[in-house]
Amino acid sequence: MKGREFMILLFNRGELATLVLHMNIMRHNIKKGFKSNYGRSEGKEQLRVYDSIKERLGSDLEGEEKGFYEFNLDEIEMNMLHSFLNWYVEEIKLSAEDQGANIEKDEQIKILDRLSVKISNIVEMVIEK
Repeated sequence: MKGREFMILLFNRGELATLVLHMNIMRHNIKKGFKSNYGRSEGKEQLRVYDSIKERLGSDLEGEEKGFYEFNLDEIEMNMLHSFLNWYVEEIKLSAEDQGANIEKDEQIKILDRLSVKISNIVEMVIEK
């Protein structure tokens, strides 16, 4: 079932490529997490939403290069992306710090953090309506 509210997200090519890369990297762990948190049936539905977002975002990268890429996401998709990025950015920062990496110099972490803030702001604006 799709949510009713649609939101528009704009990404530049670097943001889109970074997001798709990390969503692909984390798919196996996400699948296991959904299964343990939601059970088998609901976990499959959550994974379907995740995969749908990942595929839509990734398909635009394969096409003609553009300055910006626009995506319409419904509430369910936006909440999924919001939850993934909030969780993932914190996890990747903790992991990088544990390994002694300088996260302020890591371009991918900065991009993911920026996307997380952007999506959080959109979600908050919709909630305030």
